[in-house]
Amino acid sequence: MEYKSAIHKAAGAGLEEECIKLGWCNQGEAKITKAYRLPAKWVIHTVGPVWEGGEYNEYEILAQCYRNCFALTQSHNIKT
Repeated sequence: MEYKSAIHKAAGAGLEEECIKLGWCNQGEAKITKAYRLPAKWVIHTVGPVWEGGEYNEYEILAQCYRNCFALTQSHNIKT
């Protein structure tokens, strides 16, 4: 059985297809897609760190997630 997140289930196949075209996100990166059937225009995707005691740059990776998400909102002129 194939696993699908709640967001992918609610948004429909279009979101998954767009994500496949974009490719994987590395930790700290962020990407943006259309929201498809969700009650929004966009979905911002990011991959946070896996906590390993704080010795593997987890704080900085998490900060990168936020910075990259906010940069996408600015570059796409997203206000809400």
